[in-house]
This record gives sequence, structure tokens and C-alpha cells, in this order.
Amino acid sequence: MVNDLLDKGVKVYIIQLNNYVNRSDFMGKMSFNFLTIMAEFEHDMIVDRLAQGKAYAKAHNPNYHEGRPKRAITNRYRKIYEYSLDHSIRDTALATGVSESTVKRIKRQVRKEGLDHSYTSKA
Repeated sequence: MVNDLLDKGVKVYIIQLNNYVNRSDFMGKMSFNFLTIMAEFEHDMIVDRLAQGKAYAKAHNPNYHEGRPKRAITNRYRKIYEYSLDHSIRDTALATGVSESTVKRIKRQVRKEGLDHSYTSKA
């Protein structure tokens, strides 16, 4: 990315060196190449540490799984679900201030987790 910027004539300032990148002399090329090598090395170290952390978590936590945790069904979401039993998804979204897709996700999650048994449909 930095090379593309330099090719377009953008001046790149490196704070750590307190200087602009200058690829026209050997010291500038060396400094730039060294910094890019160190950045790539640091990135590889981060990726490796993340992999090690995941492996450790999988080995020591039987409940470990990757990704974002499930949304907790809060009292507000329970009320949205209850409201949706008697109203359309669109009306529920408009009345509660959440998106239609959020209403659908709440309904799906409540049903999937079997939490809808305490609600009686008012059919």
C-alpha cells in the first residue's frame, strides 16, 4: 500500500524515524525495506499468538467455540417477541424501534432455544 502511495507522488512520513520515506537513496530504501519486514514479522507473530491462544482454549475449555457469543435474550427482547406474536414483523419493528431482521432473529432464537414455552399465543 505504501509503495502505491509513493508511486502516486504521496509523501509518506514515518513517525518513528522522524523523516519522510525516500526511495531515491540507498539509506531510504534500506529503512523502508527494514520497516516493512518488521511489520510483516509483527503481523506473523500476532497470527501465531492467536492460533496458540485458540489451541489452548480448545484444549482447556470444553465449552469453547469461535465467533461472537449468542445474543442474550433480555427482557426487552422478550417483550419484542411477545409483541410479535400478535403483530406482523413490520409492525413489531416500527413499534419497538428495531429492524425487521432483528425481530426475525429474536423470534428464531427464542424458538430455537425453546424459550417460547412461557408465552401463550393469543390466537
